[in-house]
Amino acid sequence: MSGVRAAFCAPSLFARGKHSVRRHASARPARWASDSRCAVESSAGDATRHAASEGERPDVHRYSASKADRLRARPLQAYTEQFITPVAVSLDVIGVVRSPYKERFGTPRQAVVTEQTLHGCAQPAYIELCGDPARMGLALRGLERFELCWVVSYMHLNQQGWNPLVQPPRGPRQKQGVFATRSPHRPNPIALSALRISRIDADARQIHVLGIDLLDGTPVLDIKPYVPYSDAFPSAAAGTSLILHSSALHVLQRKREMERC
Repeated sequence: MSGVRAAFCAPSLFARGKHSVRRHASARPARWASDSRCAVESSAGDATRHAASEGERPDVHRYSASKADRLRARPLQAYTEQFITPVAVSLDVIGVVRSPYKERFGTPRQAVVTEQTLHGCAQPAYIELCGDPARMGLALRGLERFELCWVVSYMHLNQQGWNPLVQPPRGPRQKQGVFATRSPHRPNPIALSALRISRIDADARQIHVLGIDLLDGTPVLDIKPYVPYSDAFPSAAAGTSLILHSSALHVLQRKREMERC
């Protein structure tokens, strides 16, 4: 184990050792101070002497690792060659969606869509985590600081198989490749939903959201926080969805103009 990692394993020793590193760095010539190995070995000697003076049992091996030892401990750069890519995977369900939508019709196509849906507005729902209650409760810590979260789920009711070309429900009457659409009928019926968090109940292991595009009982595979700086690309090209968005804005603008008249 290297001296740097040992600092996190033995805080009582490191509290004295880090000061001894600074003394050695300032008392020795500059060429010694720039040698990280000498600095680590110097701190090891001082830490050992401090431990002996305090009646503690010195552990020289935790501080005497050289740079070569640290390099040998690193994994091989081509370590992926040691593994075979699996052709099938098995995942555990970590939670279940509790949604007001019990059938396909009336369920939003996207979580932010409210037109032509049940009740015509965003509906409250929640995700109930399953598994070890203590572990799942701890796994929610910190999620309350995010406004949105990504939910990866499995659309278990899709039993119709999939086609490589599908007709989008809106836009030009031209079939698109399934990977260029949001069709629920896919090779692996996995859904990705950006949901707005309303509150977190860690004791009940529940994530309450406002607005959802998933049916009640949908199994959840994973949950991740939505991070705007890496997840949002407003100016990105969006294929036919950009045309639909522009058309929707045009219709909304015309409707507002007619209302003013």
